[in-house]
Amino acid sequence: MKAFLLKYKRTIIFWIVFSSIVLYFAPVQNDYYLKDDINNFKRTYLTAFLILTGAVTSLIALILVFIKTKSVMQAYVAFLSVGVTLAFYLFIFQNIFLGASLFINRQFKRDTLKKTYVAKYMVGTDQTKDNFNPYDISSGHISTDDKLINKLYHKGLKQDDTIILKFDKGLFGIAFQSYPFGDK
Repeated sequence: MKAFLLKYKRTIIFWIVFSSIVLYFAPVQNDYYLKDDINNFKRTYLTAFLILTGAVTSLIALILVFIKTKSVMQAYVAFLSVGVTLAFYLFIFQNIFLGASLFINRQFKRDTLKKTYVAKYMVGTDQTKDNFNPYDISSGHISTDDKLINKLYHKGLKQDDTIILKFDKGLFGIAFQSYPFGDK
């Protein structure tokens, strides 16, 4: 057993660290953010960053192989293979990049932000948590994020009551809570 551990210690350490990142670190970062803010960040910045990273890396591989071999065909094959491989890995591990970006965002607080919500309930129903739909005044849409509903709802909240929630803005401009949204 000792010989096995000594022989594969680097591989074992790699898988322990990798599993910790995938199973704990990356998913926990989402607890500090609203679902709409995460989706907006992914659409606006993360996808573009990953595509740009893949394109630049593929072009660097193309140039380096062309300089080394002076063959257009080999450079083209290297460009395609690096591009396809990177696209695969960036797609598979995009949640790790997202978790890292959200973590970095929280480390550098730039500003505070107040979001205003209006309490809306489904027409003709009881004013309970199951029928509660917070309307975000700034974006102009009703949020269905369970974290937000759990944070904002309390007994006695009436139709059209205004609720203000304080957020911090991080390095990338994504609004987050200082403490994770609690599940109630």
